[in-house]
Amino acid sequence: LVMDRLGVGEPEAEHFIRKTLSSLQPSNYESTVQMDWDAAVIADVYAVSDEHGGWYIKFFVEHGRVQLVSCHEPEHEMTCADGTKVKGQS
Repeated sequence: LVMDRLGVGEPEAEHFIRKTLSSLQPSNYESTVQMDWDAAVIADVYAVSDEHGGWYIKFFVEHGRVQLVSCHEPEHEMTCADGTKVKGQS
């Protein structure tokens, strides 16, 4: 989804995702969810905006490693911990 949205290849998309994850702040937090596919997995949802619009980011940490679940345009307006509203361009 990131490759399509940004019009880039896999290495550039991976770099974008890593950079975005490393720049997340507590103020970008939106919610914590239990994953449908594994009741033992709890993931955090964050929302950020950049020059491409809003991004919905969901991940969890397993064995000390960040496991990305989602990184795409939000399907609905999201409200971050600091009250910022993030939505997609659509």
